[in-house]
Amino acid sequence: MTRPARALAVLLLLAGLAATVELASWVAWRVTEGSFFSYSRAFTLRAETAATAPAPAEPEEPEETAGADGPGGGDAAAAAGARDGAGLEWLAGHLAGQVVHPFVGFVYSPEYNLLEQRNLENLLVADNGFFVLREEPPPPSERPLRVGVFGGSVAMVFSFQGRRVLEPALAPLAGPRGVVLESYAHGGFKQPQQLMTLAWLLVRGEAPEVVINLDGFNEVTLPRVENLEAGVDPFYPRAWEHRVSGASDPAFSRLLGEAVHLERRRAELAVRFSRPVLRRSVTWNLLWRWLDRRAGAVAFEAQNRLAAHGSRSRRYVAHGPAYEAAGPDQVIADLVAMWEHSSLAMHDLAAGAGLRYYHFLQPNQYVPGSKPLTPEERRLAYNSDQIYRRPAEEGYPALRAAGARLAAQGVAFHDLTDLFAEERRTVYLDDCCHLNPLGNDLVAEAMAEAILADLGTGEPASPVDGPPRSAGSVAAGLRAP
Repeated sequence: MTRPARALAVLLLLAGLAATVELASWVAWRVTEGSFFSYSRAFTLRAETAATAPAPAEPEEPEETAGADGPGGGDAAAAAGARDGAGLEWLAGHLAGQVVHPFVGFVYSPEYNLLEQRNLENLLVADNGFFVLREEPPPPSERPLRVGVFGGSVAMVFSFQGRRVLEPALAPLAGPRGVVLESYAHGGFKQPQQLMTLAWLLVRGEAPEVVINLDGFNEVTLPRVENLEAGVDPFYPRAWEHRVSGASDPAFSRLLGEAVHLERRRAELAVRFSRPVLRRSVTWNLLWRWLDRRAGAVAFEAQNRLAAHGSRSRRYVAHGPAYEAAGPDQVIADLVAMWEHSSLAMHDLAAGAGLRYYHFLQPNQYVPGSKPLTPEERRLAYNSDQIYRRPAEEGYPALRAAGARLAAQGVAFHDLTDLFAEERRTVYLDDCCHLNPLGNDLVAEAMAEAILADLGTGEPASPVDGPPRSAGSVAAGLRAP
């Protein structure tokens, strides 16, 4: 046999061996994961785990994930959604990127660009602690119509995905000024944080002229499964006891540092396994899953030690005033009352400053009859054991009733709960609450319809004609000697 023939034989043998290993790994993935291997699924798993990596991973484009392009694509929302529902895993992964804010609860620190570390290389943390596009397109004019989006993680993702539909749809209201959509939403925000954010922007003279509040889900779920379980006032910001406990508790700081360090190591592992070429290997992905599970078990033990220590802290700064309710129905009533009163206060603040306020109750897959779930949604977006399912099922009827009361009092309230009632396409991308690009497009269309019906599509109307009446004078007063 000639030397070229021997070389070819060796190459064919190695290729056959590699194919055999890949096939065996494909079978092993099916056995260990309970589903067939998918590049898009593996990508999403790594993106979620890489959320706390100290440097951005090289971007990858999953072959099977539709709508992963553009600001805050589907993979971004998937990672956001997974972290929003991960309890102390979320804490260890994200608290280091957040700072306590004296008026709005918490924001992200521009000094710790968290979004770079979540593979969302197209977003940055601005100086005000909220998210902006890394390469923000130039405004259409010197004084564009600013439309601010307030709420939790669903609103945050919408503020970047929904702009491609909402900005051109609202263009007739602004004329040559053009429209710019801005994000004042954060994952985990719940009322009264949206209210406090608007008030803070107003006194600084930075409030947008049109205020969109997209919320409801966090208000009836997060307090029940997080704050109340930890003995924290349900209306305090999310994970408040962890945000402030370390201020005078060295033991808590040490435990938190250990948990963050272990999550970082796990995230770095995900980044290393996201390198080009190798990430296309089923075997490479299978090896990462095995190593990730080991690292996750160690991190989980650290998080349990952190939780056990935190639960023993009964300081007022961490838990706030004692909260007692007659029963679950009273808890729901109190949570919804806070949501309702906060929205009414946002309406009053906006009206007093010459702003337009629009409140939208976000849709959710756990509201019975609100969406005919596709096979993909039944697999990925509905989990009967999801900790948010029951609070959402029980809380949404009260939210909808409160929304009707808001509308009766003159608030521009719109219930989007049934927006997808006839939609046969996939719009949910995780088992929490988050929407894919199609879902955000449909929400943007519904918002545009409501706003245009209110303001009309003719000549720009107040407050489009000028800046807020009170914001500038208040800000000037703050700057006066």
